[in-house]
Amino acid sequence: MNHLRTLALFLTLGLVATGCASENTSSVGQMISCDSGGTCTPVSSDDGAPGTCVDIDEDGDGDDHDSDVEDDDDTSSLTGDTDDDDDGIDDDTDADDDNDGIEDDRDCDEQEGGDDDDAGDPA
Repeated sequence: MNHLRTLALFLTLGLVATGCASENTSSVGQMISCDSGGTCTPVSSDDGAPGTCVDIDEDGDGDDHDSDVEDDDDTSSLTGDTDDDDDGIDDDTDADDDNDGIEDDRDCDEQEGGDDDDAGDPA
């Protein structure tokens, strides 16, 4: 009986150690805060710290680039549609133009090179 308890203890410790060794602590849909060096950590709210941006981790990989998520830049020269999130507000005036709940001025997606960086979009 003592051997079973010992085995159970070692298995539990092994699982805990393995879980703690993982660098990715984010999950799909979790808010993360990222610094200018690209280090991101899960957070429960945006503290507005200088030199950081906030993102919703849509693919659960722990960084602010969501590889599995399609950028919906549906700007059309024929229709003039610049409402990427289809919420009825033009992206130039929309404070949250991807509707992820994070204002564009703090959203990592809106930073240079971000998932929704409109700087390279055609006019």
